[in-house]
Amino acid sequence: MFARVIEFEAEGGAQGHDDAAKAFERLAATEMRRQPGYEGAYALRSDGARGILVALWESEAAMLSAEAGAGLARAMEDLGTLLRHSTSAAYEVGYADHRVK
Repeated sequence: MFARVIEFEAEGGAQGHDDAAKAFERLAATEMRRQPGYEGAYALRSDGARGILVALWESEAAMLSAEAGAGLARAMEDLGTLLRHSTSAAYEVGYADHRVK
């Protein structure tokens, strides 16, 4: 499994974080669900406007293929307008333990 991790600080403080998380769900997650190999996503909040977005993929190839598509690229570009600062990195997931209710 692979993860795309985006650390960010949202425009507009805590409200900006809420807006960015909602936009991630509406724009990016909706598009990612259409892509083969998508495993899920998390929006994590630290304090105020800081947060982390994590998208999980079954393989690096699935992640890169989805990211190369115009739909996801456009969604992430739109999301970027809500962020003051962001960094992105890809990671291989070494361990995962997620209990689905």
